[in-house]
Amino acid sequence: MNANDFAMQRCLKLFSLAKAMWGKDQTLAKRYVWLAKKISMRHRIHLPKEFCKKCLAVRIEGTTVKTRLVKGFVEKTCLICGTKTKKGYKVKK
Repeated sequence: MNANDFAMQRCLKLFSLAKAMWGKDQTLAKRYVWLAKKISMRHRIHLPKEFCKKCLAVRIEGTTVKTRLVKGFVEKTCLICGTKTKKGYKVKK
């Protein structure tokens, strides 16, 4: 097991802790996300899109993020800060 595997496991563990803590203590949950982001930058690994890049809120459907389909895009809106992210998709015929 190399350092990158260990770092990825640690980041995923921090994300699961952040999701569990969101309802109880939002500042601690944001701290967990911040730590995971710092670890991933240090080891140059890609994180899953489970947090808002602006406010570091954990993405929980219906609680912290709203998802809409808009003209070929999946638009996710953070309900904490209002930041919108778009990802394109194609409908298979």
